[in-house]
Amino acid sequence: MISAHTRNPTTLCLLLLILLVATCITALLGGCASGRQASGLAYDDSRYVPMSHQYLDTLREVARNPIVIENLKQSNRSNKMTQEQILEADEAWRAAGTEQTKEMKQVLNNEAAEYLDSLHQQHPEFAELFLMDQKGCVTAENVLTTDYWQGDEEKWSKVFNDKNGNYYVSDIAFDESTRLYLHHYSMPIMDQQNQLIGVIAIGIKVR
Repeated sequence: MISAHTRNPTTLCLLLLILLVATCITALLGGCASGRQASGLAYDDSRYVPMSHQYLDTLREVARNPIVIENLKQSNRSNKMTQEQILEADEAWRAAGTEQTKEMKQVLNNEAAEYLDSLHQQHPEFAELFLMDQKGCVTAENVLTTDYWQGDEEKWSKVFNDKNGNYYVSDIAFDESTRLYLHHYSMPIMDQQNQLIGVIAIGIKVR
């Protein structure tokens, strides 16, 4: 039963307008939520950045490149260091300052590093690109990372330990090696037998 109060045309129009606005707001919020979920978005507090198809395509291109695959296969064959030795090399890396260690020279001066640097030249928004082997050690990069061993960082562990071929997108964070705020995008690299041999990470500048 409609009360006498709601029989007033002005009141009825106002109620209908409020109902229409509320319905539109609900629909918009629902659309935004479903869009974020479908796009595979990484969150940083109230902000979010979509995993662009362009970046995914670039990661897949790198992951399939024969130079990259061979670089990681060689590293996995030759890297006989124990975890203790890796940590010692990592400490020497971080303490090196301007004088490059043997590992620094190796990862900056190989065919895969040249390939990664060419990608950096094509995509200036890529602040850093680097490969990591099965132990989490850097094997090639366009600029020196702060650490040699990346095994304790999510850009390696979230991908390598996943075993399902999933990619990873970090939150926005300040990167010590580039002195920039970056998102890191990581993807697994498989060999010709579809065995996981390493990870590619790309640090993308936040615009």
